[in-house]
Amino acid sequence: MTNHKDEYPQMMVWLECCEKVQWHAALINRKQDLQVHQCTEIQKMIRPPFTYAQFVKMACHPSRKNTLFDILKTQYGVPEFQDVLAEFIAQVNNPGASRSILSLHAKDALIPF
Repeated sequence: MTNHKDEYPQMMVWLECCEKVQWHAALINRKQDLQVHQCTEIQKMIRPPFTYAQFVKMACHPSRKNTLFDILKTQYGVPEFQDVLAEFIAQVNNPGASRSILSLHAKDALIPF
């Protein structure tokens, strides 16, 4: 990597450049990790608005009976099913309540199954 004239200063410059590239790559990785973490936090905070279903269309015979909440999270891709179910129950039980009151009722909801 040198022209064999004053090789030590040239090697030092080359090593300095390598270190700067490594530091820059580490900085980019940290910022990307931070952005991913912030995006997931924002996604956790955002919930879909409450909606009232006029009609519910359901299968006569379910494809699977007695599914555990953990299986719903892992196999069916609905990690917040139990929380959303508690919010729905609170909304049905308290139709005129505000959003903050509904969230309090949802936190206190007991789902025994």
